Amino acid sequence: MNTRAEPQPAPAPAAEASVAVSTTPEPEAPAEAEPKKKDWGPFAKGSKRLSILVGTASTGSDTYFILGGGLGFFVVNGLELGLDYEAWIGGDPFIHRLSPGVKYVLGFVPTIKPYAGLFYRRTMVADYDDFSQWGGRVGAFFAPSRAKLFVGGGAVYERLFDCSDSSVVDCDSWYPEVMVGISL
Repeated sequence: MNTRAEPQPAPAPAAEASVAVSTTPEPEAPAEAEPKKKDWGPFAKGSKRLSILVGTASTGSDTYFILGGGLGFFVVNGLELGLDYEAWIGGDPFIHRLSPGVKYVLGFVPTIKPYAGLFYRRTMVADYDDFSQWGGRVGAFFAPSRAKLFVGGGAVYERLFDCSDSSVVDCDSWYPEVMVGISL
């Protein structure tokens, strides 16, 4: 009987994995690629809207010249909270309207950017009772890449609060809208 131990073969070397670690920082992306504001254009989070309204309207026997303006702030990309004002002048009685609203613009869509929104409108009429409306709007903006100026058009629907179909005024109305805006 042989009690001598036989030499065992050496274990096979373990597979080696190599991980390269670089101590030099990667170059930063160009400044143009950093902000997402570029992708959403004038409808990016933090953008502000300034708009001017000029138009005409008629009620019964009076034709009015409408002047107005609006401000908006994009709280997230594409979502604007805004406040618009109109003064109807040149007719009797004097009318002015204040409209807070919300609008969503598909700002990531190239060049032609669809929008939809909802609003509340308070109409104040000299020597008459004030009244309120709610409504919605749909349309599209033309906003070339990197431009701060944009133009748009669409359709607006308004409904009078507390209106019955037997009333002497129209409870519902549709009209076109054309807008020019500047992003600040």
